[in-house]
Amino acid sequence: MKLEIGNVIELRNGYKFLYHCCGGAFSLDGKLTCPDLSKAFDENYENIDPSGDYDIIRIYSDYTLKIVLWKRKEEQKLTEDEKAILRNIDKKYKYIARDDSDNLFIHNTKPKKDGWEWSSDNGVYRSLIMFNHLFQFIKWEDEEPYLISDLLED
Repeated sequence: MKLEIGNVIELRNGYKFLYHCCGGAFSLDGKLTCPDLSKAFDENYENIDPSGDYDIIRIYSDYTLKIVLWKRKEEQKLTEDEKAILRNIDKKYKYIARDDSDNLFIHNTKPKKDGWEWSSDNGVYRSLIMFNHLFQFIKWEDEEPYLISDLLED
């Protein structure tokens, strides 16, 4: 995929930049500068700096951050706390997802995005809002909910 003017890139460290002509980008918060993208990243959008802190993890169509054009595929590593939570929820819940308000929910059937939340016909869901600070890899922008059994396979 080729970056286009108006795309927003999100780096691994959480910073977001609006791409503009000639390989440059503006910080969305106006406080940071971004290096020339044509020299800072390889063809896989990985940062040339070996730390990897500045790898591009998502590319959005524009500043609304609603449409993800590209997302880095990475193995998700659960913390011990996250594993304990998922092992101890009722086994009828098969999926976990985060809504547009950044709140976590578990679902017994596979939900689909519906406006600002994940929902399913005749499905049952429960809030995990008390654990919102965990599972940071789960984002509203995800195209699919996470299957809990897949996360626990590690």
